[in-house]
Amino acid sequence: MTSLYQRLCYKKRMLNLADYDYILPSRLIAQQPAEPADSCKLLVYDKKTKQIVNTTFNQFPELIDPNTLVVFNTSKVLKARLPLTFDDKTQGEVFYVHSYDEYSFDALVRPGKKFRT
Repeated sequence: MTSLYQRLCYKKRMLNLADYDYILPSRLIAQQPAEPADSCKLLVYDKKTKQIVNTTFNQFPELIDPNTLVVFNTSKVLKARLPLTFDDKTQGEVFYVHSYDEYSFDALVRPGKKFRT
């Protein structure tokens, strides 16, 4: 049996953002919307057969149980990523999150040690 401390450490480890940071080549990111929209690719994991299946989104209704609640995210994506090159030639980025007024905003920055308030 694991202790509460071990479970908390495990949970904390799961929330470490660096674990989810990876390089995704731009050739693998769609540059234009699919035409028609429901012809976009869909990767499906079938729990019963433990198989991964490549299909398209127009097959989605056939893949889910009729009693499943489906929630769609219709939010728009902002061009909020600002790539940077520092004086020492290292790369960084500012990712805009929320603005308070014309002069102040929240952002995620990388690498964090290079930035100061």
